[in-house]
Amino acid sequence: MYFCVICFRKPNHICESAECKRNSAQHLKTFGEHITFSGLFMSEDRASEIGDLFIVKAETRREVEAIVESHPHFQSGLVDHYEIHPWAQHHYI
Repeated sequence: MYFCVICFRKPNHICESAECKRNSAQHLKTFGEHITFSGLFMSEDRASEIGDLFIVKAETRREVEAIVESHPHFQSGLVDHYEIHPWAQHHYI
């Protein structure tokens, strides 16, 4: 089963340091078999990252919650809140 995860960052909380980006990348590699897609939401002027999107393959919603809540952005307080929605691939391109 697939899930779409949308993480909303706290206003004015950014991940600019090399360490923050490295920790995030390492986390995604750790759960590589579960995360099929990830990307950033940007501000309208594209000056700052305001959130994240993940497509996660997992058996249960609880598995997805564990992945999200173990992410360095969540652990460091960068994430204000997140949503998890069941997801189905609709179009093949």
